[in-house]
Amino acid sequence: MEEENGAPLRSPWAGSNPDEHQLQRIVEHSAPVILQIDAGAIIRFAAGYHLEALGLSAESLLGTSFSEFISTHEPTLRVLQQAFTGEFGTSEIPLSGCHFEIRLTPMVDQLGTIAGVTAVFVDITERALAAEELGRSEASFRVLTESSPDAVIVHRFGRIVYANRAAGDLLQHSAAADLKGKPVLEFFAKDDRPQAMQRIRDSAASSEQFQDRFRLIRRSGEEGSFEVTTMAVQYDGGTATVHVARDVTQALRMQTKLAQTERLASLGTLAGGVGHEINNPLAYMTANLSFIIEELTRLLPPNANEDNAELHHALRDVQDGTGRVKDIVRQLNEFTRVDSEVEELIDPRIAIEAAVRMSWNHVRRTARLQTHLLPVSSVRGNTSRLGQVFLALLLNASAALTAQHISESIVTISSYEKDDSVIIEVSDNGPGIPEEILSNIFDPFFSASASGQGTGLGLSVAHSIVVAMGGSIDVTTKIGEGTTIQIHLPSAQERLGEAAGEKSILVVTDDVRLLEAAQIALRGNRIRIAGKMSIASPELDGGPLDAILCDISSADVDIPTFGNRANQLGNALLWLSQQLDQVPQEHRDIASLCLQKPIGADNISMQLSKLWLANNS
Repeated sequence: MEEENGAPLRSPWAGSNPDEHQLQRIVEHSAPVILQIDAGAIIRFAAGYHLEALGLSAESLLGTSFSEFISTHEPTLRVLQQAFTGEFGTSEIPLSGCHFEIRLTPMVDQLGTIAGVTAVFVDITERALAAEELGRSEASFRVLTESSPDAVIVHRFGRIVYANRAAGDLLQHSAAADLKGKPVLEFFAKDDRPQAMQRIRDSAASSEQFQDRFRLIRRSGEEGSFEVTTMAVQYDGGTATVHVARDVTQALRMQTKLAQTERLASLGTLAGGVGHEINNPLAYMTANLSFIIEELTRLLPPNANEDNAELHHALRDVQDGTGRVKDIVRQLNEFTRVDSEVEELIDPRIAIEAAVRMSWNHVRRTARLQTHLLPVSSVRGNTSRLGQVFLALLLNASAALTAQHISESIVTISSYEKDDSVIIEVSDNGPGIPEEILSNIFDPFFSASASGQGTGLGLSVAHSIVVAMGGSIDVTTKIGEGTTIQIHLPSAQERLGEAAGEKSILVVTDDVRLLEAAQIALRGNRIRIAGKMSIASPELDGGPLDAILCDISSADVDIPTFGNRANQLGNALLWLSQQLDQVPQEHRDIASLCLQKPIGADNISMQLSKLWLANNS
């Protein structure tokens, strides 16, 4: 090789003293590759222990272009240009299967002019490979975390450096990137921060994972319950802490509601048992009271004098009171009975009246209750289940009025008929339902009540019952004015018409009120009346019968004998009793249906229509 003037190039160490030769050997063994580059980017000196591994020699590089040596690596050439302006710079470059970091330092002559650049090549192959592996690992980490439903937050020195999409969603941030750079502890509830800080220290001091339940703060300020796993990880070339958080807020609420529902179910069982225990003494109280009134009427006629009349009046009041207790127990049993899935033709007003009585003590504390019940057609369903619907709606309306003065609060329940539907409306003049929760009010366990109040199941169960009956529920609400929930149930009027036509019915009773109700209910039919079973027995042979209504309290002959004979002639046999729960099962099995006294004309008509429809189908 020759210089531009033709003189041969010589090593810078040629002709130097032994100390300079020693320096040359130190330089050649201190760095993988070291080059001196002149102002024209020509290599003027080359040394280093890695040249031979690259298949090169110092002599082969002298006089060659530095640009060619680095294969015109643009980033390195830019750093070289900066070095010629006096700036120190570095660049990374792959070369012959290795990775090098090139450190470029300006060389200044005695006049202070930049005469060239020294390039020192440092082998960073292992570091580069490790960085590539780390990059692949972090890429895999991001792929896994971005597809995770759990929130993943990585932080270093207390600041978030990464958060996945789920973290943004669960903490109510539109983009996970919004979390980056924020203090991680600001997302923990204030009372939980000391424990969270301790877990961060524990994870940094060991390789263990720590699991805790923390309350995290969403952007709205609402606190949610999260199961949080804390651990130390290597991230982006350094040690960091990662929190993996699973939202268990709804699961905890559901557990609480289920526990409360189980307690309510136990309470229902207890209520049913209490009702049964009350019925037993009530039965003989009622019987003895009737006996006392009968005997007193015989011994001391009420019209004999004023004192007798007052005594009779007092006893009638007691009799009415025991009758009311009996009605309450019967309604309680209706709401807790196990055969509540049996469907039949029912009068919705009976279920409404039962619900009103059951809810009255609760509703009267917050509002005035108004009823507007117009006569409506029967519907197919279950009185107990439909009563649960109305009870839930009344209690819900009452709960919406707790913030208002009772004199200003009104709950209204009404019934009417439109087209082929029976419509029941429950209205309140409360604050209304906010639009953001309106679509959730029929969801299971959803409750707008304060924590610990209500199960969140009332409206959900009501909706399910109504839909199962082929009906629908509509909600109309206006903020500041109130809410109306409207139930539409298909009318069973047409089906009742199928059973129409003159019927022949035998009524066996000496109860004047029952007889009056039966005559009203059976108007338009042929009715035969007998005060006692012994009198009715010959009537059984008086011609074909479509139904027999028999008051068991009028029994003066063997009930099974009468019942079996009646079954041979009548399409429907109905037992009626003041103490229905006292009727033996063998007597119940004889009849098509057993009904509780007192009973109204509407209920008699409906029960007979149901039986006739069943016989015709």
